[in-house]
Amino acid sequence: MSKHFIKPACSTCGGNIVRRDDGQFVCENCGNIYIASETREELPSDIIRQLNNANDLRITQRQFDEAANMYETIIESYPDQLDAYWGAFLSEYGIEYVKQENGRGEKEYKPICHRISRFPATQSVYLEKLYKRCDAEEEQKFRMKADEIERIRSSTYEISKNQEPCDVLICHAGKQREIECEMQLKTMLESKGKKVFVARPSQKVDITNEARIFNAINTAEYLFVIADVVESIAATQNVW
Repeated sequence: MSKHFIKPACSTCGGNIVRRDDGQFVCENCGNIYIASETREELPSDIIRQLNNANDLRITQRQFDEAANMYETIIESYPDQLDAYWGAFLSEYGIEYVKQENGRGEKEYKPICHRISRFPATQSVYLEKLYKRCDAEEEQKFRMKADEIERIRSSTYEISKNQEPCDVLICHAGKQREIECEMQLKTMLESKGKKVFVARPSQKVDITNEARIFNAINTAEYLFVIADVVESIAATQNVW
């Protein structure tokens, strides 16, 4: 099997991983630092390509189910592939890393959970399998990241419990005709006494909004998906 000529993409933001003068590997986009072995430079091109495609589905398109399936396919063929277990875990909880203020006036990538679970993220089967295949340094790094994700999941879940229930959830991809249809539908439903929540793609991606969406998913009796084109359906799958 030939060696790859494709660079592995950053699992946080999808950026390029480069080697610095000090020998460390770092994402040139988000600054995420990688342990040397994590770059998997010895991997053949087909694995790198599959990993990058799965990362693209998860990071760029938020197609978490499709990404998870692709990571599972990699795991079946290469059961010791750490990146695939980590990617599958991130897909399981719908993790997206977004730029947020860090309290020092700087912006850095922090995890947001699009799939809020009642169960702790640290209990994921994917993490259990991942840790069994890590060396000590890698395990410590992954555990720190998993603990951060669990804090976000727990906080989001607690906020969701204090949100008011709704009767109807509406979602769309944000195209003009979809927005017009949403406004008409919302007005009609509210005139009949229904409490309506709209998941708009333009909404800020943060803990509070994700908690509100999670609450709407779990309390709404009716769901309306508005799609002007087929692509809009795929764009809203993460909500419904």
